[in-house]
Amino acid sequence: MVLVDDNPDDRFLVERELRKTFEDIEVVHVKESKELRDVLERGDFDLLITDYQLRWTDGLSVLRKVKEKYPLKPVIMFTGTGNEEVAVEAMKSGLDDYVLKSPKHFKRLAVAAKAVLEKAQQREELERIEATYRDLFNNVPIGLFRLSRDGEILDLNPIARELFGVKLGQKVSIGELFLDRKELFRFLRKLYQKGLIKGYETRLRTLKGDVLWVKINVRKIEENGKVFYEGSVEDITKQKLAEEKINKVLGAYPDLVFLIKDGKFTYVKGSEDDLLTEPDKLVSKSIERVVPPGVAIRWRELINEALDTGSRVDYSYTVHHPKKGVLFYQAVILPFSDGEVIIFSRNVTQEVSLNRMYRTLSSFNRSLLYVRSEEEMFMEMTRILVEEGGFRLAMVCRVEDGEFRLEVAHSDRELSLDPPILSRVAPNLLKETVRSRSIRAFNNVYEDFSGELRDILVKEGFLSCSFLPLEVEGEVFALLVLFSDMLEFFRGEELELLEELRKSAGYALESLRKEERLHYLTYHDQLTGLLNRTAFMEVLRDTLEKAKRENLSVALLIADVAQLRYINESHGHTFGDRVLVELADRLRDVLRTGDVLARLGADEFGIVLTGFKTLGDIEQVIGRILTTCSRPINIKGVNLTPRLNVGIALFPDDAEEMDELVKKADIALNLAKEKEREFYLYSKEVAKQFEVGLIVREQLPSAIEKGQLYLLYQPIVSTRDVRVRELEALVRWNHPELGNIPPSLFISVAERTGDIVRLGEWILRKAVRECSELIKRNPVGISINLSAKQLKEDEFLEIIEAVVSEYGIPTGRIQFEITERELVEATAENINILVKLKDKGFSIAIDDFGTGYSSLSYLTKFPIDTLKIDMEIIRSMEENLRNVDLVAAIIEMAHTLGMDVIAEGVETEKEFQTLRLLRCDFVQGYYFSPPAKLEELRAMLSL
Repeated sequence: MVLVDDNPDDRFLVERELRKTFEDIEVVHVKESKELRDVLERGDFDLLITDYQLRWTDGLSVLRKVKEKYPLKPVIMFTGTGNEEVAVEAMKSGLDDYVLKSPKHFKRLAVAAKAVLEKAQQREELERIEATYRDLFNNVPIGLFRLSRDGEILDLNPIARELFGVKLGQKVSIGELFLDRKELFRFLRKLYQKGLIKGYETRLRTLKGDVLWVKINVRKIEENGKVFYEGSVEDITKQKLAEEKINKVLGAYPDLVFLIKDGKFTYVKGSEDDLLTEPDKLVSKSIERVVPPGVAIRWRELINEALDTGSRVDYSYTVHHPKKGVLFYQAVILPFSDGEVIIFSRNVTQEVSLNRMYRTLSSFNRSLLYVRSEEEMFMEMTRILVEEGGFRLAMVCRVEDGEFRLEVAHSDRELSLDPPILSRVAPNLLKETVRSRSIRAFNNVYEDFSGELRDILVKEGFLSCSFLPLEVEGEVFALLVLFSDMLEFFRGEELELLEELRKSAGYALESLRKEERLHYLTYHDQLTGLLNRTAFMEVLRDTLEKAKRENLSVALLIADVAQLRYINESHGHTFGDRVLVELADRLRDVLRTGDVLARLGADEFGIVLTGFKTLGDIEQVIGRILTTCSRPINIKGVNLTPRLNVGIALFPDDAEEMDELVKKADIALNLAKEKEREFYLYSKEVAKQFEVGLIVREQLPSAIEKGQLYLLYQPIVSTRDVRVRELEALVRWNHPELGNIPPSLFISVAERTGDIVRLGEWILRKAVRECSELIKRNPVGISINLSAKQLKEDEFLEIIEAVVSEYGIPTGRIQFEITERELVEATAENINILVKLKDKGFSIAIDDFGTGYSSLSYLTKFPIDTLKIDMEIIRSMEENLRNVDLVAAIIEMAHTLGMDVIAEGVETEKEFQTLRLLRCDFVQGYYFSPPAKLEELRAMLSL
């Protein structure tokens, strides 16, 4: 504190009184003008107390000097002069307090000092807050504004001024910016009524004439008795345009689509029948208002998981439809953009019911391996039907002398229904089932029943039911009765599977009665219930002996599950076992009566076909096998598409003895696996290719040193100006004895043996060396294929950098291609290598897109620049217009994700023009040029 007084006694008294209130203060005494100048020069004081009457000046002059230099420093005048005019003048000059100098006022001086100091601190804090607010207002990276009560814009920060096109100081009202007067009135009415608007999206026309989509947040503020409104504005035009593009893509998806952000639906597509309301009515609603509470919590957890991991999340859920009962849905949750997820949901009720029935039939067949009595079999059957088949109630009623006795019942919950009551309220129904010896199904209890029976079933929530007669040696000895909470359950394939279960039960009972259980265990695979290898070989030997006697033909098929090792390593052997059981069930269903099916080994099935007349008959069976087994399988929310490789050998054409026939079927199978073909029929050519494969394995490593490999190039052409943009490098092998070996053969061999790493490096060096001068003189790049095995090499990046540096080629002129399958199965380390390649300027392309592996999550997960559509999809456009729509959807999706698109295998003018209309960026194929030597392309394309 500073005391300005030329009376030392007064200064002493004032300081003594101040120290009673302020113990740790430092007091500076000012007795003359020089000391005052020094104090003002330093400015290191919090409060100045001055007398009015001074020998060298007066208190007003001191006050004015202080306020001129330090407007916010508090000043108190403590004087014996009680002149009212002086006091008024001092207050006008900024004096903070005026205290008369008298003994009784000394204590008041300390109180006044404390008060003005606190007031000064508050004033400084308010000034700091105001300065902070103004700094934030002007520098925050979003538009801010203030409105008067009548809609006049009072203030805009720089971003808002730029957004609205308003000049500094220009007067404008919010109404001048709204495109639609009705929209303006709705906005103002909502604002005046609620005083708060969040996330209001509308279109505005700026004073520059531009039309923008904006999001507005605004709230009511009351300050010093005045009402105004302050808020923020954000330009969302790009987002809205992107949403329009996205909506076009999403509109092509046939089932349910949801976009969810911050727990609210921002987009909904689907039928009213599935959604139970109009889609638009769900937009802006929270998850909790749309789905049941327990499901809503799970949805939020999975959405957060997708956003946190940046990857796909699969989810299954059920809906209790008021008319159709329980419906099942399979959903895929994908991170989309800026905290938003996209959910594709499909009604899989029919598939679930079928899968349940397949599992039920499979589990029941396996249970027959260990049941020891009829009662045990009935208990296992009803348990499996409820726990795995999803039935609400399964019961067996034994038929004895025309009467019905409950043998066993199993339910998923406690029932008020007493199962034996059925024999009382529906005796004719049970008797008619026995007489018909066939399944009786009732798919709508509301329409199919009446009276007490209907009331009982409806009360329990049963919507459909079925009665299955169980027979042994042509006699119905029991009824299996099933109840479901789904309408229309017992139809088509479900009834066929139940018929199989009914027959299996009858056969099992016969087996039990004839004590055939030991035989069954000896000759059957315990996992699938199929014949085992021992039994299969006995059946094959007997079949061949009969064929020799009767001059018949026999086909031996050996089928291998292509990805079983990968499935076991990725998901565990239990998961792999379930895949095998599902495939075994599918094979059972597709084979004809008289065909023999067995499990020969861990991932192999054996099939014996008889009774065919032509190779076409065999191909039809194989077609059904491959089609049925390649249907997607869903196990615990994991979707996968099985692939079979099949080798076929014929008796007597290929071999007359069993061992030789098996050997030749194995040769055909191995070739199918090597060439990644679905099946091969054994022939001399197949045997030759098998031998060639062995030669390739042995001689490929030395082929590079011997100069037997060379490169061809195929142009990639722009659809805009029909100019060559890139050349894809393709390796070829001219063997001195075997001639030109197909690349599909030796590349697949190289992949399996690991020689692909060395081969890939040779291709890289060769392509860069041959094309370096061409690239330097022309706007052309090269595209080089990569293998996932190359990415695992420690020196992979260093090799690429060294080769590119040696020949001085810009990294932006080199594109690396990796197949869709290898990309999907890539490890985190491989993905990291691809990211580093892209960071260095190289382009990344996904090859063979559309072969059944990719999804939105994969496309957004990897650093992809270009998407190459597989040639099979391109060639199918002329066969089916729906395939044109598929190609259009792929192109639109890729463009939405910022990728270029190359169509492979373009061979006709029609294909080229169609792709041009679909806005495909580039094409590649024989329509422009087959793979050729670089010199030929220079001459042909004038490069």
